[in-house]
Amino acid sequence: MTPVVFSLLLVFSVSQIVLAGNYDDGVDAYNRTDYVMAIQKFRQAAETGDTKAQFNLGLMYEDGNGVPQDVEVAVRWYHQAAKAGYALAQVNLGLMYEEGRGVLQDVKAAVYWYRQAAEAGYVLAQYNLGVMYANGQGVPRDYVLAHKCFSLAATTLTDSEVRNLAIKNRDRVKNRMSPEQLAEAKRFSHDCISNH
Repeated sequence: MTPVVFSLLLVFSVSQIVLAGNYDDGVDAYNRTDYVMAIQKFRQAAETGDTKAQFNLGLMYEDGNGVPQDVEVAVRWYHQAAKAGYALAQVNLGLMYEEGRGVLQDVKAAVYWYRQAAEAGYVLAQYNLGVMYANGQGVPRDYVLAHKCFSLAATTLTDSEVRNLAIKNRDRVKNRMSPEQLAEAKRFSHDCISNH
């Protein structure tokens, strides 16, 4: 490593420590239920591009913690973090579009954001995509893809309640599939799981 690279890394690291400090201070304040301070610290970090802070601001505005509840502002913060690739924000933004909270309801936009998070490896987004495919919301109804999404969620989610829902939904779509579709879905599921 050359000295020039090391000094650039040192400068970058110092600025990251300051950003992380604001975010970490926000988390500490939130855990103490000092929501006003949490908002302040998250905002400082969020305005410098910290996607976790942007996401947390979205949550706080959505729930009305430390600020008046404002789902439109929540959507704006989720959108900033989602555009930057933060999977949790992508899922929450997808939910907002699916339910029409803070934005006009747009199931195609919900599918788009769920897909972004799923491609980033966020398994809960796979489950949400499975629901969209099973119901034909924002995408053509496709039981094969729904089964694939539910199977992936069922084998990788750690939350037992959601995992059980994935299993239940996988079994529901299985009952609507032809033997050929089921074979295709199982092949897809196996490929996804073995590559995961």
